[in-house]
Amino acid sequence: MKKRILLISFLFIVIITLFFVYKSDNNIYVNIDGSEIKVKHSLTKEQNIIVVYNQNRDNETFDMSQFIVQDKDSDKNDFKGEVVMKTATDFVSPYGLLAENNTVNNKGFTVGGSHSTTGANDYPTSRFGGFDSIKLDDQNLDKDGFYEGRELTLNLSHYIYASNTIDGFNTRDSLLEERTYKITDGEHNVDVSLTALEDVILTRYAGLQMIQPDYYDHFAFSSQPEAYTVQGEEEGRYTLKSKSYEDIHSAILYNDSSMLIMSIDRDFGIGDGSLAPKSTDEFPQSPMTFTGGEFGKIYAHNLGRNNNKVTLEKDESLAYSGSYKFKANNLINRKNYID
Repeated sequence: MKKRILLISFLFIVIITLFFVYKSDNNIYVNIDGSEIKVKHSLTKEQNIIVVYNQNRDNETFDMSQFIVQDKDSDKNDFKGEVVMKTATDFVSPYGLLAENNTVNNKGFTVGGSHSTTGANDYPTSRFGGFDSIKLDDQNLDKDGFYEGRELTLNLSHYIYASNTIDGFNTRDSLLEERTYKITDGEHNVDVSLTALEDVILTRYAGLQMIQPDYYDHFAFSSQPEAYTVQGEEEGRYTLKSKSYEDIHSAILYNDSSMLIMSIDRDFGIGDGSLAPKSTDEFPQSPMTFTGGEFGKIYAHNLGRNNNKVTLEKDESLAYSGSYKFKANNLINRKNYID
């Protein structure tokens, strides 16, 4: 009887030990310094990746701004390494947004994200609304410092100005954009809710996007056989042959060791493509698109690249969800996202 009790106790200790080892291996490490937040993830057997979040450009949009790669054996609170991606562009997309009433111009330039107005004098096209909460494992973080845990949740907002309401710094809030970032080891999940603050028209975009940093060599799309060279296509805009939103749910950047996968949830909100415009010869569309050249990007726009007219009355809302995943590049991982 005593031997049986000892065996059960031993097995219990082993299980608990393995649980905490597993839990520790899946932790993220967080450093908060004012408006800058750094999150360290495990990337491969040899490397970690650090994602830096910051308020970018004139709009002070809070988004990813740097990827840093470091050796696996670096200290938990060490956030230094090789910067492999640095940008002030937007990962959560901007918008084509027009107000229905009380307009001050007839312009339709892109607003929100990292986009300011165009011309000799640039003005903001949105503003940062602040953080509703910053939590690590459901515990509020209200001080700068180093933290360790499983899931970091950032709830924040931006107020977007319709392009035809902007007259220098004189403008008004037309659209409320609420974002929730849920960040776990190797994953940055994004939920976006858009609420009209007046009667508006959305003409394009509303989705996720990413640049083509030269840290990666190639990119591909789910259910598509073609692979493209990063920054290798000529400048210009490219659409995919497939128009199936169900099939085209992910884009994958990859090199020999690692991958970055951008995905849209096709079963939630406008991610199903139901509000996207039809593709025509004049206005070609596809569920994901990309541009070529040195500043090439990859886009997953739920409202298309142009030629849309989605109307929202005041207080009406739309939503979508997606993610960015940082993974080791192996056959199983590639197959999971490309097929």
